[in-house]
Amino acid sequence: MYNFEKKTRLSERVMNLVRVCKIRSFKRLYSSIPHHSENCGPKDYFNSEDPSSNTPVTESVGNLVNISSMDQTQMKKYFDLMLESCRESSPEQFSMGLRAYGKDNLALALHFTLHSLNVELASIKNSVTNPSTSLMRLNWWKTALKDTLRSPIQSVNTPPLIALACLNQLFSKETPASGEPFSIRYSNFRGYFKSRESDLQWKQPPTLSAVETYAENIYSHFLYTQIRCVMRNLSLDVTARSAIQKEAEHAASHLGKCYGMIQLLRGTPIHAQNSMTYLPADLCAKHGVSEDMIYNEIFKEKPGSNAKETSNVVFELADTANTHLKLARSLDVTKELRPTFWSSFICQTFLDRLEKADFNIYDPSLTMESMRLHYLYNLYSKPLFGTKF
Repeated sequence: MYNFEKKTRLSERVMNLVRVCKIRSFKRLYSSIPHHSENCGPKDYFNSEDPSSNTPVTESVGNLVNISSMDQTQMKKYFDLMLESCRESSPEQFSMGLRAYGKDNLALALHFTLHSLNVELASIKNSVTNPSTSLMRLNWWKTALKDTLRSPIQSVNTPPLIALACLNQLFSKETPASGEPFSIRYSNFRGYFKSRESDLQWKQPPTLSAVETYAENIYSHFLYTQIRCVMRNLSLDVTARSAIQKEAEHAASHLGKCYGMIQLLRGTPIHAQNSMTYLPADLCAKHGVSEDMIYNEIFKEKPGSNAKETSNVVFELADTANTHLKLARSLDVTKELRPTFWSSFICQTFLDRLEKADFNIYDPSLTMESMRLHYLYNLYSKPLFGTKF
């Protein structure tokens, strides 16, 4: 007979090895962020040690922090907070960042910071029951982010925003190959906040189109920022740069929709516990699925085993996500930008598992823990064998 206990022990050993490798990779990747001060060669923004304190200390006036007065140790601590936040809340994106941006430490720090900020803002809906209070909190974040990104030396005293302001400071000191300094712009967040405001009013999105728009505004805009960040290292003429960026952003639009829709699908059991769902109302009506059917399914002994109608809704949503993934992969993204799109391996891993589960969104094989090894295998092996993303 097959030794399941031996298989379990082997899986645990493999995962322990993966954790060790990720920690070592992080220390190696963060060992040399370039510092362009006067008469200085490369310096280390992230390896300065300050044994006297574990809390970032900044020079602040009221609710504002003076970024220009921060030293390397203080910056390091804020980036460490973003790294830990990303590792805890989105281990898949943490692994993808280490794999994709190993040679560009500022792009790696930006990746961690954007995903940590997204987690912070996504938590508003579930942490506050009053919609008016949730909207007030979201508006506070919107104003704070706008003020932070428009000020060259100050930030609102909140770790994700301070990290973004620090990154803008570091980007401004660079001499990129493109000749144009990169900066994080508030304009890339306008659609993001618009969709977050819509989300606060939803108990269920009205249409499939609304879900696609939501997914694009939340995730594609982060990809747009990462694309611009990576392109600062490409020495190209204006025409070539414009063509490459346009093609990459077209692919990012489709991949963001796919990734966002998959994240919503994966969260279905948890959303149901909070009496909400992101399965669109038009598809539910088409297949005869009511909200109560979705919410009550999680209390059954084998959730989803007899919910054929719900599986039909999930199939249509997954099929749309898969279409966007194929469209993204069909576009000619330049080689230097392809690692930015490696979140596609998260999408493909989930879609493969979902199909094997016969589109039962409640199947235990679809949890993050059960898919992690499969995803890491795809992330590290697929690019080696010619899969662009």
